[in-house]
Amino acid sequence: MKRFITYLYAYEKGYKEKNVGFARIDLRNKMIHLELSLRFQPIRSNVGKVYMLIQQDELIGIEVGEICPCAGKRERPIIFSAEDMLGSGYRFSDVVGIGIQFDADTYLASCIVDGLEKEIGDARFRIWEKTVEQDGVELDNMEEEPRERMEEASIEEVMQKNEKLEETVGETIEEVATEESIVIEEKKMESQVFYKKIDINDIHNLKSSNWYLATNSFLVHGYNNYHYLILKEDYKDGVKTMYLGVPGVFERPEMVMAILFGFEEFEAMDEALRKNNQQHKEGTLGYWLVPLQV
Repeated sequence: MKRFITYLYAYEKGYKEKNVGFARIDLRNKMIHLELSLRFQPIRSNVGKVYMLIQQDELIGIEVGEICPCAGKRERPIIFSAEDMLGSGYRFSDVVGIGIQFDADTYLASCIVDGLEKEIGDARFRIWEKTVEQDGVELDNMEEEPRERMEEASIEEVMQKNEKLEETVGETIEEVATEESIVIEEKKMESQVFYKKIDINDIHNLKSSNWYLATNSFLVHGYNNYHYLILKEDYKDGVKTMYLGVPGVFERPEMVMAILFGFEEFEAMDEALRKNNQQHKEGTLGYWLVPLQV
């Protein structure tokens, strides 16, 4: 099933009360687009955390985003991988329900699988946290830092623009970036720059304050077109700076969209263009970059 709607209800002490809205789930290119429509205004907390609920030996909640109901305001979709939700190892096909927690007394939910309504309505689930160690460094857990918000344009605009990019340069970009890791040494600046191709799920191996980028519409649609992202690491005078890059082409309309979504820098793939300061020519292949918190 690629698209369906499920209704959301307010629960109190495990008992279903009134209908408060619905969730629209849309599967596109292995990415889940979750749209929430609520006829509900919380009393204490204006921000609710949205969880995908998984039934194992216990009920597990994977936080995929937040919602802030406001009259007359349309919530932007929450977008995440259907194959590995936020690096948890769980697929969307494992989901049995949706839970939205505003505070201890305000809980909304929808049961997707028959027979689990009581468990889901009780709001007693363990929040999944990322505690896996990589390269000897323990990753931050999901609760440590709040997710940042970025001003975004409509998804439709991004899709239309990226369709044009896909037709003109999609295959060329893949040919240029054939190496998994590219190392460039700039002796004049006494710096080392590393470029590495990564998957969108690898964002959750970064510091948790960067995880919000996994739902950035410009990044998601760029990834859907070119099927990879670029992680740039710049070491200069002992200081490490990191950037996340989305493949694209330098042209003025694309630049406007990139800046609107937080990708304010462009870097050409061709090293000669970078050295000669010619990377901002129309039609140049490269990456739109956003700085990361290290």
